[in-house]
Amino acid sequence: MDILNTLATITPATWLLIAGIVLLVVNIIYGWFRSSRGNIKAGWFTVALALVACVLIGAGTVQAATASTTFTLRPGQFAGRGGGGFNNPANGASSNANATSTASSSPAATPSSSRSR
Repeated sequence: MDILNTLATITPATWLLIAGIVLLVVNIIYGWFRSSRGNIKAGWFTVALALVACVLIGAGTVQAATASTTFTLRPGQFAGRGGGGFNNPANGASSNANATSTASSSPAATPSSSRSR
């Protein structure tokens, strides 16, 4: 297995995920060193490093999810309104013209109405 070919096939989304995880590990190690010296407060550097790591992980995850859905999506798979994706009439029209409600017409009991005064 050639390492250069493997590195060339990694997508940018994967690189963002790897970079975010590496930054979180660096942040944890840096925090251990600071706490061993007695400084347990989080400084601006550690907070910014953690935020950048979270942004990188989030961006990489969204890119990977977007890429996986665009490759597997078939035309008309999620057609939506009027697309006929589920063999429904266009625009969500129902074959039953006189639809009725099955909801109860009595008012619902509320906690304030059931209290004894």
